[in-house]
Amino acid sequence: VKVGESNDLYVEATMENIGQKKYNLLQAILAVNDLYITSTEIILSLFKEDVENFFRQKDIIYLRDIKLTGKSGFDHNIDFIISATKTKPERLIRTLNNPKKDSILTSIMAFNDIHSTRDQNANNIIIYNDVINPPTPEVTTAMKMYQIIDIPWSNREQFIPRLSIN
Repeated sequence: VKVGESNDLYVEATMENIGQKKYNLLQAILAVNDLYITSTEIILSLFKEDVENFFRQKDIIYLRDIKLTGKSGFDHNIDFIISATKTKPERLIRTLNNPKKDSILTSIMAFNDIHSTRDQNANNIIIYNDVINPPTPEVTTAMKMYQIIDIPWSNREQFIPRLSIN
């Protein structure tokens, strides 16, 4: 497998070895895809770990990686849940390293789907990394339209009272 001038992958084949060459090309494509997926998952995982470390430093009590079933019957992963208290509602939290339209829409769908199966007064929260990838105004407006509390990582300290159980 070779890399072309425009960074495309290609193979040179004859009629005798075309099957093997196609196989080699597919394996190369899968390897490149695995590198992309792995790097994305590692970055997301690192940001979630940063959020968890922040919670621990600030004595914010939480549960991590909870799957909740929505009205649709689909399971949704919620990164953190902070239980309800006498004075504060349950808080469902998703973390986004890259707050783009698609990831926000996925979170909105998940929160809305879960809403009818959980405490109706629960707060839906997205903690996002605005240091590397600041969201567009379209993204922040979408969160506000669906009453999602958006917490930019750069301003996390000011949200401690909202996240704590006291």
